[in-house]
Amino acid sequence: MVRLLVVVLLCMCVLAGCVVNLPFNNRLDYSKVSEAKRFTPANATPVAIDWIPSTFPNRVDIQGASGFVGGGSQTRIPTGIALSNRIIEALDVSVGIDANSKNQLALHILKAESKFEYSAGFANVTPGMDYGWCNLEVEFDFDGTVWKESFLAEEKDPTIGASSQTAILERAWDNVAVQVAKNVAGKIAMAPKNDNYKNSEQYLMKKKKIVDEMAKAEAERMAREKEAQALRERKY
Repeated sequence: MVRLLVVVLLCMCVLAGCVVNLPFNNRLDYSKVSEAKRFTPANATPVAIDWIPSTFPNRVDIQGASGFVGGGSQTRIPTGIALSNRIIEALDVSVGIDANSKNQLALHILKAESKFEYSAGFANVTPGMDYGWCNLEVEFDFDGTVWKESFLAEEKDPTIGASSQTAILERAWDNVAVQVAKNVAGKIAMAPKNDNYKNSEQYLMKKKKIVDEMAKAEAERMAREKEAQALRERKY
């Protein structure tokens, strides 16, 4: 009787367009921590981390599942939280992280996108994912040495009905984080160090320009959405 009630409530939620909340793990898998440790360069010194935008580590997206139509497909996906936590863990065990370090690694997030598909058993009480995909594009700045990289991971679960609610997407995030650690460890091992670059006028001006451009783009996006919403309301 209780199970039947839960099923009914879930169906009502799907039809009403409720947002699905799943129990995501926002930590890097232990096996990936061990893998990231192998990237430690011989001359490694800890770095301070600067996220651009600063809000990225708290970012949560509400999006639909690929190939699923309907309000019930809207799921809370902690893309920023999941990736930033994993990247921090992977970098910490590979190159080392110290907020007070004179050497800084800035990560300007150009794109961070997650995709997923629910298994055929989405109508079950515990929906599971059988496909996870993540793409991360970053512009790195290590003490004035700048480079751009794109990281991609795709995971599939052949189990009918999915073997886990969230693990398949979490594995994609894990793989991206390890890719980031490998890339960064290799780059900064060869890059010249510039102590206190993070407090230099050059870096502060550059960061301000990036933040201002992002704020302008976001304001324009919101204005377009507001205009589109007004047009939809006038039609009705």
